[in-house]
Amino acid sequence: MCIGALSFWLFDNNRKRRLLHKRRFEAIDEANHHIRNALHAMQFRFYLMRIDSEHMQALRQSVERIRWVLEEVLPEGDR
Repeated sequence: MCIGALSFWLFDNNRKRRLLHKRRFEAIDEANHHIRNALHAMQFRFYLMRIDSEHMQALRQSVERIRWVLEEVLPEGDR
């Protein structure tokens, strides 16, 4: 009986942990989607404004750093 209870407890803990990881990855995926859309809109807006090249370069570098994090730093399962 003790082995059965322990097995159930271990199984239930494992299931809960997997569910938490799944929810976390879904939240990261959702945030990733919104961040990418916002970055695209920002880039396009600044492009239309035709700001000076120095500011445009700084904006481009910032956007590329954020993209790098989204694409390279986050684990594969988080994207």
